[in-house]
Amino acid sequence: MAQAIGPLSGRAALDHVSEMLSVKVTASGLDRVPKHGRVIFVCNHPTGIADGIAVFDALKDLRPDICFYANSDAHRVVARFDEVLIPVEWVEEKRTRDRTRLTLQLTREAMEAER
Repeated sequence: MAQAIGPLSGRAALDHVSEMLSVKVTASGLDRVPKHGRVIFVCNHPTGIADGIAVFDALKDLRPDICFYANSDAHRVVARFDEVLIPVEWVEEKRTRDRTRLTLQLTREAMEAER
């Protein structure tokens, strides 16, 4: 999978993973999702990537500017994941002030860009 999605754009990589996983999503309340401007969706997806892809599938047509917090390791697989993912260091031993600052800086940039 890494070889297939590595050269893709961030969004194309998420679309590819979605197709590969054959995620089928039924969502309600999408009429309440703002079409423009800043918005944060708080989701708990403890089972990993499939849950994140399901949220992506539910929202991608409504919010083409969507971005997600994701494990910083994802950026090693797809260099252009920075287009759709804000890296978060989950491994406590790898967490540093600089990595936390980067997460906060990218969050601020996403908010300023009305994402």
